[in-house]
Amino acid sequence: MIVLWLTGCSAPMSHYAGIERSLFQGNPQEAVEIIQSAKDQYGKKDYLLYLLDQGMVQHLAGYYSESNQVLEEAYQLVEELYTTRLRDEASALLVNEARKPYEGTPHEHVMINVIKALNYAALQQWNEAMVEARRIDHRLNVLHDKQESTEAYQEDPFARYLVGMLYEITGDLNNAYVGYRKAELVYEDSRAWSRVLLPDLLKTDLIRTAERLGLPDEAQQYRTKYPDVASALTLDNPGESAQLLVISYHGQGPKKEDLVIDVPVSLDALQLVALTKPGFGRSSRATRGGEALLYGIHGRIARIALPRFTMPHSSVAYDVIKVQSGSTQVNKQSQRVYDLAAVAEKNLADDYDGLVLRAVARSAMKMAAAEGIG
Repeated sequence: MIVLWLTGCSAPMSHYAGIERSLFQGNPQEAVEIIQSAKDQYGKKDYLLYLLDQGMVQHLAGYYSESNQVLEEAYQLVEELYTTRLRDEASALLVNEARKPYEGTPHEHVMINVIKALNYAALQQWNEAMVEARRIDHRLNVLHDKQESTEAYQEDPFARYLVGMLYEITGDLNNAYVGYRKAELVYEDSRAWSRVLLPDLLKTDLIRTAERLGLPDEAQQYRTKYPDVASALTLDNPGESAQLLVISYHGQGPKKEDLVIDVPVSLDALQLVALTKPGFGRSSRATRGGEALLYGIHGRIARIALPRFTMPHSSVAYDVIKVQSGSTQVNKQSQRVYDLAAVAEKNLADDYDGLVLRAVARSAMKMAAAEGIG
């Protein structure tokens, strides 16, 4: 997996540098304290983002119960914000995206329950973990029904895989097998944007659970479909063996920033933008004040700010897990099962047309109002 949450920032917050430094130094406990002390920086508008950041960093620090309390509050707040948005949708067009309460994205909503399930697993509270597994399943089913486009984000490969694993851990092989099959389909369907191939671990799980359920024909189909893992797979007696699952997080999540676009709405305005851009260069925080003053005096130049992601790269390609038992040592290389940056990009791309339309409409209405007053 690639993390960290910390992607929804709708305004610059100075404490993020301290959080990142603490995490890179292996001190997530300090990162928890930094977020708590910076709570006022989030304010009411970005309170959901505060909960997401705090819940994730508490998870990394091993504060699993505290993380679940925070993320449960986030889960409830997501439902409240969704209800409020439906009620106020008619007037939402007039409100700048940066001034709206942060509602989170579909993949962040799913991740709330994913991290809660992992917290409960770490606490070995399996009944509670299964509550989160069922919440994941319900949220993805609702998202699937709600999305108009089949190309939009409506499934999550790792979330589906985790649900299957939790069912198997709690002894429900039938639902585990269903979960693994769903995960297989989602990994294959999302390959174009997820940047993750179907994990060999999942291929092995499909063969193994089919065998244990007494489905030899289906097990053989998977062995034929995935010969690379089938040749190395040996099925031990379930009562004499155990499976160790290690989940690790590599790198940062994507960082959101504004892409500022100046849209001339007359030939004179176009000429002004063309003349000033060589002097100002690409729009940045340092140049926007001067540009805004000049364009404001001239008028008929619409300034639109659209979000985009920058993608920090991780230097870690994989982990090596070593298990020692007496004189026997087993080394296993980890496999990537999820890329949060790719999923965040997909969610933004799905909403981009709507973001552009709303930004242009707001700018046009403001310009029309200004000219009417003038």
